[in-house]
Amino acid sequence: MARLTITICLGLLCVAVVFGRGTGGHGGSGGRGSQGGSSERGSSEEDVTPITKDEFHALLTKFAEVFKKASDGMGEIESAAKTAKTAEDWAAFAIKFGEVIESDLKHIGPAVEHIGETIERIAASPDDFTPIPYCDESAKLAKGQTPPSDEDKLFALIEDLGCFKEKLLAVTAVDADAVKKTEYTEREALDQIWSIMSEVVQMGTAFGRFAKALEGNAPESEESNNGGGENSDISELVRLLKQLNLGSRRK
Repeated sequence: MARLTITICLGLLCVAVVFGRGTGGHGGSGGRGSQGGSSERGSSEEDVTPITKDEFHALLTKFAEVFKKASDGMGEIESAAKTAKTAEDWAAFAIKFGEVIESDLKHIGPAVEHIGETIERIAASPDDFTPIPYCDESAKLAKGQTPPSDEDKLFALIEDLGCFKEKLLAVTAVDADAVKKTEYTEREALDQIWSIMSEVVQMGTAFGRFAKALEGNAPESEESNNGGGENSDISELVRLLKQLNLGSRRK
């Protein structure tokens, strides 16, 4: 059982690592922050394959099958424990327990490890999933049919920055003092962590969309408007945004 616990924990750790990769961060040697390097997942934003609703449906079905099989196996172990009386019975129980671990329970870890990858793929699939209405003024503007004015770009930029300010502040609303309660439970601790993680995941997805929109839709400086060439300040800003370790990469 200790092996199963460790496997699940490693699977969840994998999810956390995935979110640390960011929109193009420095996670690992040869990542997006290095010149000319390559990583195991590739060196460009396009290495995240979008997921369709059909694929996602199949994945959820597979998750259900894995956990149903594990539940059935646990039921067999439970029955064996209820009927065991002799040393031979308990020896048979131990053998059965090992069989269930090897045939059923060991598949939970790999299934959990797919969660982080799946979230990245959802974030890269704007056509199949309705985007979160979350700090998205610049993104909506970038998808418009007519080129927006600099005034519109600036308004959208300010709206999104204000939105992200509030979303970041919302994460601080976690009740840290609750830990001091005498009867603070594991369930409460996990609920608080999942609440923070949910906010960060949504924020990271929106931030990736924001960076992509800003890349081709940022307000231009007067120098740029007067023929001074590319707005280098904004270009550098976009580069830095893509290197932030926040959220998932987005195509």
